[in-house]
Amino acid sequence: MQSVANYFKGLVYPGRNIVVGRNTRGELFFTYAIMGRSSTSRNRVFKKDGESIKTEAFDPSIIMDPSLIIYNAVREFKNTWIVTNGNQTDTIYDAFSSGDTFENALDTREYEDDDPSWTPRISALVIPNAEKGKSILKMAILKNQNNHCRRFFYNYSEIEKDTAFIIQTYEDSKDPLVSFSKDPVEVSLDGLNTIDEISSNIFDSLNSDNRISLLGRNINTEKEIIINSRKK
Repeated sequence: MQSVANYFKGLVYPGRNIVVGRNTRGELFFTYAIMGRSSTSRNRVFKKDGESIKTEAFDPSIIMDPSLIIYNAVREFKNTWIVTNGNQTDTIYDAFSSGDTFENALDTREYEDDDPSWTPRISALVIPNAEKGKSILKMAILKNQNNHCRRFFYNYSEIEKDTAFIIQTYEDSKDPLVSFSKDPVEVSLDGLNTIDEISSNIFDSLNSDNRISLLGRNINTEKEIIINSRKK
């Protein structure tokens, strides 16, 4: 099994990506990284906002259409963590608030309306206190195939120590961009433990020309980290 760093080092532009796993101590964590090639998509940083983490404009004066780039990336609902690459974070949160499910929430959403890329919506649900045999991790990818939305759901009842799963928006740097077509990719952490080590390792392995920001959280220790390549 390849390491998480080697996986990302082999890609020029995987786009936005979510990594969820366990360190060697068995602690659950997640990271979410954003990448960008245009000046608009690069004009973003992560910011802590109460119990959520959201994207915001580094320079608000050059934002034209914030609908696909400004959103809550992370929200917590009763110790269940929602991590996504768009405003479907709020769709899932609102569904939970009304007693509905992750799957039903995403049945109301499609891929992003950004012709010609038709960027997939990627989402993860981390459930640290799941009942035995139930899903501890759910992942979803909503993508465009032949102008129809195809929804792919993945459920994991356990994650092995020193292991993580990755979903991302694109296969790599192509023109036009090609949607991620694989199942979640399983990788090794190579013994990384703290969320600082894991987050820095992943961020440093992303293409330096295209990486923008990364957030990470160790769910067990409640330690969070935000890495923004642009500083105010």
